[in-house]
Amino acid sequence: PLFYLDKTYMLFGDAQEVISKLVQALKKL
Repeated sequence: PLFYLDKTYMLFGDAQEVISKLVQALKKL
């Protein structure tokens, strides 16, 4: 279960990074 939770947390972290990059790109427009 801990391994699965860690995997999910890593994926969530990647998603947050992608979202923040998208927000920055939109602000430049």
